[in-house]
Amino acid sequence: MSSLSKTGVVNAALLLIGAKKISSVSSSGTKSARLANTVFDHCRDLTFEMAINWEFATARAELAALSNDPISGYDHQYPIPPDTARIQAMIDEDGDIL
Repeated sequence: MSSLSKTGVVNAALLLIGAKKISSVSSSGTKSARLANTVFDHCRDLTFEMAINWEFATARAELAALSNDPISGYDHQYPIPPDTARIQAMIDEDGDIL
């Protein structure tokens, strides 16, 4: 499956509602483009935060423990990668889900 640009995604949505295509999300030439530019990133982020396992947007990361004292009840504390929208699972070194 090929990926779509922001403009491609917006144009697909506009096609579904019978509206005219835009030339670019970043152009301010039409009301549709201005609205899409305003809400696209927020709507995309909300969609990825839904409790759906989006295979194409899933990544695994091995995290190094932080040196800070963890909150009570835990032996270690780990940083959350900055591009993380949602944690699906934590897996130990044996491959068991925690």
